[in-house]
Amino acid sequence: MTKAPIVSVVMPVFNSERYLREAVDSILSQTYGDFEFIIVDGGSTDGTICLLEEYVGKDSRVRLILLPRDKGGRVDARNAGLRESRGRYIAPMDSDEISLPRRFEVDVGYLETHSDVDVASALVEYVDENGMFLCAMKPYADVNVKDVRHHIPHTSSLIRKTALEALEGYRDDPVLFEDGDLWTRLLSSGRVIHVLPFCLHRYRIHAGEVTIREYAKRAGSAAADQALYNQAQVCLFYGTNAEARRRLGVLVRRSWFNVRFWFYFFVACLPARLTEPFMASVITRAREIVNRAGGVGAP
Repeated sequence: MTKAPIVSVVMPVFNSERYLREAVDSILSQTYGDFEFIIVDGGSTDGTICLLEEYVGKDSRVRLILLPRDKGGRVDARNAGLRESRGRYIAPMDSDEISLPRRFEVDVGYLETHSDVDVASALVEYVDENGMFLCAMKPYADVNVKDVRHHIPHTSSLIRKTALEALEGYRDDPVLFEDGDLWTRLLSSGRVIHVLPFCLHRYRIHAGEVTIREYAKRAGSAAADQALYNQAQVCLFYGTNAEARRRLGVLVRRSWFNVRFWFYFFVACLPARLTEPFMASVITRAREIVNRAGGVGAP
């Protein structure tokens, strides 16, 4: 048995061929190399497995686990990876995202020197389906996040394995999704989460994203429209109004009588110094509503 790594990266995949190579390469290019990369496939029917087998043959850190399709949901895959992990820390990853080179170096260094902290997360940059930069999160006034009204990026985080195991891993949650549910349970049990003031990850907003498809289903809209809408929302929230206007302009031309699209299009025409506090209040209110719907918290 080889020496256990410090970090276990766990990434669920399912028909992820389009962005998979970029995601895997971003992990294998980390400046901190003491990790294992556990990739859990949930029954892919495209070229995902073939591509992953190529990486397994090239890099001994990569391990591929195959789940049957009826047991291959995202939560099942994360928990299967957690059970197989040998590292002290768990690094969640998604197959359509990109970790910047120093993600593990920074997060590991932080947890190693802050024994009271259970999760070190970091800010993210948002990109569209083609990888074009949309906007970036801004640092919080306090790195210590005390409730889930603050956004806690999941796939830029590093989590102590003992904290995850104490909660018996991830759970399905139709309102909060598995990451919001996890943060809620960790904070409710007294665990400490810090969001570091550095961008260490790129989060891709696109029509094939699991959460986008779920939001589209709830809204009764097309996934492509929902992706544009979510891209516009983050642009408004973080002050890149021109990008928001461009996307909302497409949406109002497609759905001329959609009041929501028109409302946010006019908001996007205002100066960022006005829209940023407005959007902060909107998002806070939305998270409070989700908080009540979900019982205890919101992502």
